[in-house]
Amino acid sequence: MTIGDLSYSLYLWHLPVIVFAGVLLAPGPAATAITVLAMLVLTVATYLGIEQPLHRAPWATRGPEEQPKPAAPTPSEPVPAERRPSALASRPAGYVPGKRYYPGSRSTSAVLPEPAVATASAPRPPDVDERMPVPPASIDAGTAPPWAAWRARFAPRVAMAGATLAIGAGATALAVMLAYGAPTLPGLPAAVPAPIDVAAEAGDALSVLQGELAAASTATSWPELHPSLDEAQRASSSANRAHDCFTPGVPLDAGRCTWGSADAPRHLYLVGDSSAMAYAPAFAKLADDSGGAWRVTTVGMYGCRFTDVLVESRDPSVMAACGQRKADVAAMVGASPADLLVVSNAFTLGRSVDGRDLDAGELVSAIASEVTGWAPAGHTVYLAPPPHGVDLGRCVSRLTGPSSCLAGIDDVWMQMQTATEARAALTGDLAISALPFSCWQGVCPAFVGDTPVRYDDTHITPAFAERLAPILRGALAERGLY
Repeated sequence: MTIGDLSYSLYLWHLPVIVFAGVLLAPGPAATAITVLAMLVLTVATYLGIEQPLHRAPWATRGPEEQPKPAAPTPSEPVPAERRPSALASRPAGYVPGKRYYPGSRSTSAVLPEPAVATASAPRPPDVDERMPVPPASIDAGTAPPWAAWRARFAPRVAMAGATLAIGAGATALAVMLAYGAPTLPGLPAAVPAPIDVAAEAGDALSVLQGELAAASTATSWPELHPSLDEAQRASSSANRAHDCFTPGVPLDAGRCTWGSADAPRHLYLVGDSSAMAYAPAFAKLADDSGGAWRVTTVGMYGCRFTDVLVESRDPSVMAACGQRKADVAAMVGASPADLLVVSNAFTLGRSVDGRDLDAGELVSAIASEVTGWAPAGHTVYLAPPPHGVDLGRCVSRLTGPSSCLAGIDDVWMQMQTATEARAALTGDLAISALPFSCWQGVCPAFVGDTPVRYDDTHITPAFAERLAPILRGALAERGLY
């Protein structure tokens, strides 16, 4: 019965509410619940405050004074029974608009006809039952205004409709704020978020990650990973959103390789070979989460170490383009100066194109010489890549567990890290080691939690890189660089 009464108001409101909710609210379970709540509030308020009062208004029916009155029969001309008006064919005297009458019911509010006064000139009709009691004159309500009765009946319902609308609007607004946050009105300043304790956030993220590294180092079975190791290996670097910023055949485009707000007051550059590319998702997330304070440009070329000497590469396209790419990046930084420069290159030994073997110290000095002057003093960060891992294509099988993919820390990596830290200390810059977030007690697993660490023996996956964003932000903030 109630659903039937509300059905027309629901029919009127359901489509507009669904359309506007689809435009204003992001899809999801919260949007569905908010949409249903808004429809119910508007339906009930419309039914109580508009539909029923208008439907039962006095103008919709004729009042008692407008009802046609049949001619009174004379005593000499009795009215046949078939010509007498039935109780259902006419409304009783004193009919109140909007009040329901049922066959056989006797309403106490009905106005009874005033009894005739017997006189000599107007004899009592012979067919009137002498035993019928004559109602007192005080019951006569024929003069009751129909609008007064309407107001008495529907004023409480209109008030209830207003209360329903007010409470429902508040509940809907609260649901929207809980699901999507407080909206920012045009022309008003956005709410300033509470300051983030970067050090505490970094400490928590690193603590959780190290716990997962410890668990992975002793795991006896593979967990369900996201993405799976097969997916990570198949996607390789193509899943990295900065992939084209490090591809030899793709021209440099600062706009395509910059993340964060274009109006950010501080500018960070991440440069280097494919090790820098692997870290790019972490720094892109750092820019996205900075609240408009930082923009990050990630540029370089895989296989092309950012050194002031050209290091041999097995890829001819890299050898042909490496020198020009480093010059283009230097020009880009010169055109839009860096507030902070992060450099990451492979931790492997190399040979110059003139056939000279370069040890760890020489390679680190060559890197520092290449980027000198690209950032203010003390604002260059040397970020080490994780130690080399085991070839996932060989260690992962149905017959082996995670222990087959555990890796140690090679001597060359340690030599490069030691030389980098010494160089940074000499120039007042910062060297960040990858060991705290990639290995546990000298053991480097292939996954942490449900995230693969690498997609090959060298490069970290984009999913793992994004998990490093708060840790790297904390390392920068500890030195006053963030």
